[in-house]
Amino acid sequence: IRAKLPQGDWLYPEIMLEPFLKKYGNTNFASGVLKIAAARGNKELNSGPQDYGNKVLYGGPVMDFDCRNELLKKNVLTNGRMWGDDYHEYSLRWSPDRIILLVDGVEWARVEPAASGLAGRLPRSCNHVPRMLLAGGTRIAPFDDSFYITLGISAGGISEFEDNLTSKNGWPKPWSNGARKA
Repeated sequence: IRAKLPQGDWLYPEIMLEPFLKKYGNTNFASGVLKIAAARGNKELNSGPQDYGNKVLYGGPVMDFDCRNELLKKNVLTNGRMWGDDYHEYSLRWSPDRIILLVDGVEWARVEPAASGLAGRLPRSCNHVPRMLLAGGTRIAPFDDSFYITLGISAGGISEFEDNLTSKNGWPKPWSNGARKA
């Protein structure tokens, strides 16, 4: 996909593949999601010295809500530009042996299954792992079924912006993830 990721404080644009049949279950990403590209819209977004803003691109498999960041990879721009400043070609090579992410034809991330499968790359604390291993999936499960592409943008939310983040001029995030109206 050739796209320009939208920018704006507390926006979260993403390009991803979602499961068509959800054969491993409907909850907590048990059937997986493949993020091809995602970047928070804030030009400045920090937690201490760590940059979470639009210079940081995320991608990779998500297989459990609580462990959603375990297999995600980061690609940080160091040329002073933001991912939302220009159009880029975001692509994915997906096979039974690996998942490869590319930007403008250049590989920037690779995820390969462990000997016990892709689920074996997650900590044991991830809720879905035993169910997936018992479900008889392949080594790349849950990414061994049909998926469809989704282009999306979120505003706020409870999963993509941690509570300790600050935007430009040190402004704190304007909501709490545990709040009633988060």
